[in-house]
Amino acid sequence: MKARFVKSIMCLTLAGALVAGEVGTVFAAEPAIVQETAENTQKAEVSEAVETEKVEETEAPVETEMPEAEIPQETENVSEAVEITEVIEEAEEPAVNEVVEEVKEPEETEEPEAADGQEQVLVQEETELPKVKMVEETQEAPSVGTLTPSITYSYSNTSSYSRQQYISFSGYGSKFEIYVNNVKWNTLYNNETADANDPAPWYSDSFEFTNMIPGVNYTFKIVPYSYDGTTEKAGTAKIFTGKINLPTVSSVTASVYGTTVYENGTTTGYRKPYVSLNCNISNYNYSYYQKYEIYRAVGKKTASYKKVAETSSSGSSVWWSDYDIKVGTKYYYKVRAVSDTDTYAAKTVAGSFSKVCEASVSKPAADCGVSYEDGIVSVYAEGYGFSSGFDVYRSTKKTKGYKKIATISDTSYQDKKVKSGSAYYYKVKPFYYDTKTKRKYSGEYSDPAGVKVLMGSIYLETQQTASNKVKLSWNKVAGAKNYDIYYKTDMAGDAYKRLGSTKKLSYTAKLSANTGYSFQIRACSESGNVKSYYQSASNYINLGFKAPENFRVAKKSISVKSTSLTIKSTLRWDRVYGAKSYRIEAYDNYAQQTKTIKTLKSSATSYTLNNTALKGKGAKYSSVRIYAVNGNKERSSYLSEYQEGNKYGTVSSLAAVSGVKAKRSSSTSVKIAWKKVAGADNYTIYRQAPTGERVYLGKTSKTSFTDKKLTPGVNYTYSIVASNEKFGIFGSDDYGLLTNAVVYKHKLGATSITSVKNVSGKKAVITWKQAAYAQQYVVYRADSKNGTYKKVATVKGKTSYTNSKLSKGKTYYYRVEVRTVNDAGITVASAKSGYKAVKIKK
Repeated sequence: MKARFVKSIMCLTLAGALVAGEVGTVFAAEPAIVQETAENTQKAEVSEAVETEKVEETEAPVETEMPEAEIPQETENVSEAVEITEVIEEAEEPAVNEVVEEVKEPEETEEPEAADGQEQVLVQEETELPKVKMVEETQEAPSVGTLTPSITYSYSNTSSYSRQQYISFSGYGSKFEIYVNNVKWNTLYNNETADANDPAPWYSDSFEFTNMIPGVNYTFKIVPYSYDGTTEKAGTAKIFTGKINLPTVSSVTASVYGTTVYENGTTTGYRKPYVSLNCNISNYNYSYYQKYEIYRAVGKKTASYKKVAETSSSGSSVWWSDYDIKVGTKYYYKVRAVSDTDTYAAKTVAGSFSKVCEASVSKPAADCGVSYEDGIVSVYAEGYGFSSGFDVYRSTKKTKGYKKIATISDTSYQDKKVKSGSAYYYKVKPFYYDTKTKRKYSGEYSDPAGVKVLMGSIYLETQQTASNKVKLSWNKVAGAKNYDIYYKTDMAGDAYKRLGSTKKLSYTAKLSANTGYSFQIRACSESGNVKSYYQSASNYINLGFKAPENFRVAKKSISVKSTSLTIKSTLRWDRVYGAKSYRIEAYDNYAQQTKTIKTLKSSATSYTLNNTALKGKGAKYSSVRIYAVNGNKERSSYLSEYQEGNKYGTVSSLAAVSGVKAKRSSSTSVKIAWKKVAGADNYTIYRQAPTGERVYLGKTSKTSFTDKKLTPGVNYTYSIVASNEKFGIFGSDDYGLLTNAVVYKHKLGATSITSVKNVSGKKAVITWKQAAYAQQYVVYRADSKNGTYKKVATVKGKTSYTNSKLSKGKTYYYRVEVRTVNDAGITVASAKSGYKAVKIKK
């Protein structure tokens, strides 16, 4: 310890200097030195006389009053001081003044320590010298001194990224207590022991306070301590401050969408509107999830804002969705960051609010389309955002006269009440039904769509059967007498030419090879020499070198072993006239590269691929592609899972579920059943409402599932996807192509009358059973069992009704109907109950 060594040298030097007359203060020599200097008594006596005279000469000029000194009676004499002076001089130690200057460097707060066995002398000023007390040889060492501890150096730094305060310091003390916001956090101890020479040992250290909460002001206090033997003495505390700024919500945008409704653990399958907030954040910290508060005002920007939610994010954006909204209402939002609390931060700190953003929840909108075939007009409705259903309107004029003909929860409606030769116009009006508030919100009318009812629609298909031949086929059109065929080449500017006419539903054309053709079929009728065309359809085909068409899995078989699953897929495609060969490629998932699986002759139109799946690795092959090759020319096609009518999926999937059926299981449930899929150990069941989203219902290892979360009067589409979870293989999922789906509409169950009694006063009391989903009951009455039943009452919340003002002696017949408003917002009625009669006798 350099500081302690310097202090010891200073004490010895001061002792010699004072005896020699350089400083007017005398230090008492310790007993050990006295014994060593008393060996020659005679020499000491002579020296004592000489040195006494010297001391008297040096003391005379000193103006300051000398402190009193106690001289030991036996061994202490002047020769001892002389000998000490000689020892110091022989060691060539620095002068007293030099040593004192070195000790004064740390802000002149450090004080010299007394030599062992001596009492400390505290020099407060140059002109005030304290008294020196000589210590007897047998006296014990005094207690530790009372120098005040201090911190002489410090450094502080705040890191926003790591959320920490770094502090380093050095100073004098035996321990240092650290406080954070006036809460004691830690104590650092100095391993150096305090003693008479060093009552406040020098110490250097650093610490890091982590997990600082953004937005909170932190005060760090370091308190140094020394010891006086029994009692701690605290020095002046060192104060530091630190803060990490809260993130800033720089901007907020609001968008309105529609999502599937989830309520009370069930889902209607219909979309409901919600507001999605996207907040851009500045000064964010990826390592910390910051809390944010969302405030909302309704109707007006200047209305009162209330906190509606809290959320958190660690990134540059904050997303939040507001589902508690109403159609036709404006909402205003503002967002701010807010701090957390902990032991050292008792109160939250809030940042500045963002600018206000607006979200207008408009009424639903829709488009309308129509088609005609075989005496039926099909009306198509497409809603945007969150439509629960549509009101369908019709008129014979485009601009007026529209009348509502249906309310639907589907996206299409078939109008069968049309007359041939007439024109009809249709509109749809979307609506949204809030299942929570039981309120219906209607949107705006769509633009009109018209159709002229003449004859059925026609659909054309083309297939190449040779290098220069193509077969055309089409459906039968009601009212058509014959079909005219036209064609043109793919040369720009070429016009259609008549190819032929037939009363059949197909036609084979012989044309030039390596050429593209467009064909048109026209359904027509003849009256005398007048031919009228009503419907037409067009299609294009290339008779030249092209990519293989209709590439698909035509057949599949699966075998399962304990360690592997093998999928054997038969691939087929349409022949490419002009191809010299075919090459089949697939991506090898194990080797992570594309490989050639097989090269086939030009006459081939099928190939069987074996694909093995291992546990934890999945199937070996995927992304299959076929190439038609002609020299340097190649044309390719991918194997797609999403072809319409695809039952087998791809080479790496199980087959699609088939034989799906839905059957009413009870008044509140439906049972969906299907055929077992080879290789499957699990099945996932989905359900979709007509204008909603597909929702997950559950998973089973069986081949049936019961849905108890449905609503009456809705055409639900149920689809099932097979899987083998052990090998990570899934079945084909056609996403609405309906090859593995079934449509089911649950009928509202009827009730039954338990009794009809004539009680008194020409009254009849009708009682019936409670029915599932019932929101109200309608009571009907007739004068005979096969007579006309007229509504006499609508009852809510009860299963009985008292019919008054009846005629005595007359018999009345009653029936009851159940009604409810389903999740689409459409009123559904059950079949009427069987009748019960009562004769009024009282």
